[in-house]
Amino acid sequence: MTEGRGLTPGTFATTEEDARHVRTGVDAVVRYALQNKTPAKWRFTIEPPIGQKLQRGMAEPAFGEPGGGVEVIFVDGSPDGTVYGPDELPER
Repeated sequence: MTEGRGLTPGTFATTEEDARHVRTGVDAVVRYALQNKTPAKWRFTIEPPIGQKLQRGMAEPAFGEPGGGVEVIFVDGSPDGTVYGPDELPER
């Protein structure tokens, strides 16, 4: 995240719909096949402008995790003022 609460180019995120499957930090590690096994602690909300350049895909199995979650890549980042939060995720 930038100082102005935007995103740097190439930032990975997920959709609001897919995020509903992630109730804990461990859920995030498993669903998005994260290399770092430390449970995710924070969830941010991103409100990109209409027409924002995004790439969408699926988290492939990696690092011993099954993946399967929706991934969104902010190709050019996002403008300042588009990132809100964070909300804290329980570890388990």
